Amino acid sequence: MNSKPGKLIRDHVPQLILAQNLTPNIRTVTDPAEFRDRLGDKLREEAAEVADALNASSDDTTAVVGELADVTEVVHAILAVIGIEHASVEKARLANSIPQYPDRLGQTLREQARKADKVLNAPAGVFDTAAVVGKLADVMRVLDAIAAEVGVERDLIETARIVKLGERGGFSQGIIWFDNAA
Repeated sequence: MNSKPGKLIRDHVPQLILAQNLTPNIRTVTDPAEFRDRLGDKLREEAAEVADALNASSDDTTAVVGELADVTEVVHAILAVIGIEHASVEKARLANSIPQYPDRLGQTLREQARKADKVLNAPAGVFDTAAVVGKLADVMRVLDAIAAEVGVERDLIETARIVKLGERGGFSQGIIWFDNAA
């Protein structure tokens, strides 16, 4: 999925690594285009983790809720980076119905994340904010369908997002982690 070295991590993760008496091998992204690219990669990564959680043979929805919260946080981070209010995505999300594909929701989320990543990383002269908002709204509609399928309210996902935000931070600092073993 991602051939670039390193991966985008949450803002507080380096402090959590230091608390374990380890030294994090990190760098901070300073280029806005690279930051958008890394957020697109993170969106695809988190969508894949939702699909994996859905495919797990457990009836426990905790993992799915946690992964949906991660997708939601990445959407928030993308919007912050491109300077768009979350309400724009919510308005677009509500403008269309929730898709009905319960047998392949994980794959659908992965596909929508890939499409969002593609428009997010369009060249500077071609970058279309409205297209990004539309694709992120598609991601959120599939997220809603997954939540409905596993029987959880959107409020629970938002609560999980806020808890994770407090524990590990968001993605606002553009921190790239390189596995120390690599």
